[in-house]
Amino acid sequence: TRLRCDWSSDVCSSDLEIADEGGGAAFKLLEPHDASFVRGDANDDGVVNLSDPIRILSMLFQGGGNLYCEDSADANDDGEINLTDPILILRTLFDGNVGGISAPYPYRGFDPTSDEMHCKDFEG
Repeated sequence: TRLRCDWSSDVCSSDLEIADEGGGAAFKLLEPHDASFVRGDANDDGVVNLSDPIRILSMLFQGGGNLYCEDSADANDDGEINLTDPILILRTLFDGNVGGISAPYPYRGFDPTSDEMHCKDFEG
């Protein structure tokens, strides 16, 4: 079982694995993710709206520069940023496909999956 350690805002960024080992629980601290984010919020303005799929499309097809947080643009959490991501965001916004965008959505949190995508460090 995996327990997400995310108490309010950026207080904890680690996974905690709980395993039953012959009558007792064992806790193991796993590798922390680099930052919290809202999946789908590709322009990092704090909300998922129409500007986010436009930002992803701009990056994909017009060389729109690097994203602050690659994970936020990977709406389906498949480890890649491609055309399916802005389409999923648009479906969620216009069709109410609430289960479409992967966690962390609709609130800020940490990536529950391991991949090569990261968020840049930001102090501000």
